[in-house]
Amino acid sequence: MYRTVNILQYKVTSCTPSVIKIGDSAFCEIKMPQLASQLTTMYLLKPKKVSCKTTFEGMYHFTYEKEEGAGGICSSPKNIIKACQEPGSAYVDNQVFLMSYGRCQDNIYTEDKQIRYQCMGSWVNDEGYLLAGISNVVANEERERFKCLLTNKDQNPRENKRKWVKSRFSECRTLKNIYSGHERLELVPMPPATKLVQPSCNLPRNLTGTWFHVAEFQSDVKINDTHIYFKTHIDKFTYEEQYYSCQQTLGTRYLMSKIVVGKCEIDFVCFDIQPRHHSIVRFRVGKHLFVGKPNRLAHNELDSNFLMKKFRQSCTWQAFVMNRDDFNWKYDYFIFNPPTPVPCPIGGRYSFIQTGFTNEYYTTRIRGITDKPRVQVDCRNVQSEAKSCTQDMTKFEIDVEYCETVDYRGRPIGEYDEPDNILKCVGYWMEDLRSYLITYDDEDAISNFRCWVYERLSWTSLIMSRAANAKCKREQTAHSASGDGSTLRVELTESERLCKFVVCIFIIPFQNKSWI
Repeated sequence: MYRTVNILQYKVTSCTPSVIKIGDSAFCEIKMPQLASQLTTMYLLKPKKVSCKTTFEGMYHFTYEKEEGAGGICSSPKNIIKACQEPGSAYVDNQVFLMSYGRCQDNIYTEDKQIRYQCMGSWVNDEGYLLAGISNVVANEERERFKCLLTNKDQNPRENKRKWVKSRFSECRTLKNIYSGHERLELVPMPPATKLVQPSCNLPRNLTGTWFHVAEFQSDVKINDTHIYFKTHIDKFTYEEQYYSCQQTLGTRYLMSKIVVGKCEIDFVCFDIQPRHHSIVRFRVGKHLFVGKPNRLAHNELDSNFLMKKFRQSCTWQAFVMNRDDFNWKYDYFIFNPPTPVPCPIGGRYSFIQTGFTNEYYTTRIRGITDKPRVQVDCRNVQSEAKSCTQDMTKFEIDVEYCETVDYRGRPIGEYDEPDNILKCVGYWMEDLRSYLITYDDEDAISNFRCWVYERLSWTSLIMSRAANAKCKREQTAHSASGDGSTLRVELTESERLCKFVVCIFIIPFQNKSWI
């Protein structure tokens, strides 16, 4: 059976002859083995070049345990797998990887050694396991030269850990599963060792904290004085970690070195970070400038002018757009998480009309077990209500069915009504003559953070467009209802109510003062 250009497997069978009669032709009954443990593996003695990307790619720290002696698990810091591929490279690093072992003092079956393996290809067997063949390029004996590896891609690992097993000799049939093998390995991605991780400048102090990235809502972002850390969840069990280290700064531009945990490459990328406003930090990211691998960096590339040259390349204003004539760009932004509420730019009491996708409408929410809170109340005037009042100007309360009927004393009989949704204002700003507002609703089933584009139509009316999530597209305007990334439009009309029980000061959001 063909596995790779360097590996073949075959089955050994037995032939049982039948009783032959005169005039009949002889035939054999062949019994083929069905188990993978009965396969014999053959390796090409002069292997062809095969990329290691399907076997190992990147930097890993591993723990290992051998079967004989039960010496226990060795977790030396020297246990490193280094498989750094570079497309188009003239070197052989695309076809080989280094596997370094460290000695554990309490385990006599461990030792310090480094082995250079050549990849011979990988395949998936009938049971769904991934197998790979490797060759020790300096082994003296043929049986010590070739090894077989086995893993399972669907391990659902915790903390990005993956289990492998390695055979003692060349036979793959000795590997049954990821827990049975001569040498059991557990791999964890590790960052590359480089001097460029050390910071040489500082970020603004008020950026320190945990942030929500609107463009990558599955990412956790943490910022301190010198570093930006991204943890992006790829699926339920695996994630990717990125570290950005501040190297050079000028004005609002910051040259950052980027490393990815488990990768070998180092990049330079420039951030254009605007001053923090409320719980919002707007920024742009430039093009990535590939630096290379740590072992490929020349000595003259780490001189005093090295970072200055990279800053001029990465942080030029043209580097923030793919096309220098492209002026139709927009800032991304971080949202402080959990947010700090700020007074809403819209104050007062309004009635509203909703337009857009009906499943995105605000609806009456009855909390508790009663049918309605006003069962015993004769409510003759039901109106929609959206308000931000003096009790807490950081909240914008929405009630789809509010009872406006009053008793003989002028007291609202629906004073015990509760709002259906309470939006907390997180921050607002103006960009390209459009006013943006970020709200937070911890009971929103789709997105806790929502982006709004709002506009004042007259002295008593407003219009607001809500995005599908925390990011407003550039095409979205205050009049967007079911397109341009928006799902809902709310038209507000001033509906002031003179009542000593509720004081809602009417605040008009001027477009040129949206930062106040």
